[in-house]
Parts: sequence; structure tokens; C-alpha cells
Amino acid sequence: MATEIVAHPDNVGNGKDELLADLLAKPVPAHTWGRQVGAAALSNASEARLVLLLLAQVATDREQTMNESTWRNAPTDAARWLSFLASTGYTLAPIEAKVVHDAAAKADNATGDGSPDGAAEGSGSDNDGSAADDDL
Repeated sequence: MATEIVAHPDNVGNGKDELLADLLAKPVPAHTWGRQVGAAALSNASEARLVLLLLAQVATDREQTMNESTWRNAPTDAARWLSFLASTGYTLAPIEAKVVHDAAAKADNATGDGSPDGAAEGSGSDNDGSAADDDL
């Protein structure tokens, strides 16, 4: 979460109130002029809940940036967010796992494949001789 805030500090408050309300299980205000849901939830939040409110703000921003371009281009920031979700126990959908895989492959291609024996990526086997996971 800290990585997302540091990478995009100006985007933390960009998520739509409707999505934030859904994540926080709060009603959406009837007449919204600007952001109201986060401030209302913050007004009576305990110290322990503040971290969850911040996570909801970050999630709202990150989730609203996902679109067809995300699935086609596998941007690093989307892959980082999806990897974070997976680390919390969320099971990635196949298309989300593909974004993470493709972004990692792009990073490997940019820096070399990183394998000690010089085997090219996608050779069909890992260093231990087992079949590579080509389903992603």
C-alpha cells in the first residue's frame, strides 16, 4: 500500500465516491459535491480503522484505473497492485494473473532474462528441468 501511495501520491483521493462507499459498506450521499464518503468515514474511525480507510482510498483509485488497456498492456503499476492483492490472499482471475505475468516478463526482457545458465525465457523448462507454466 505504501508503494502505491509513494508512486502516485496525487491519485490517492481520485477514486469515485460510489466505489469507496461500496468498499466501506457505506451509503452513497444523495447529493455529492466533491468527495464526501471518505471524510464521513474518517470522522468516527478508530486508530485501527484508519489504515483500512487508507487502503480503501488506494484501492478505489487503483481499481478505477483498470480497463481494457490494463489487460492488453500489463502496466507495471497495475501488476504491482494485483500482486499486492494476491499477497493478501485474493485469488487473481486468469486475466489478472496474466497482467502480473506479462509485466514481469516485460521487466525481465528489459533487464535480461536473469537466468544463470543463459536459458531464454519461454524455453519450456525451468532450471530444474520441470515444465514451465505456459498457462499464464
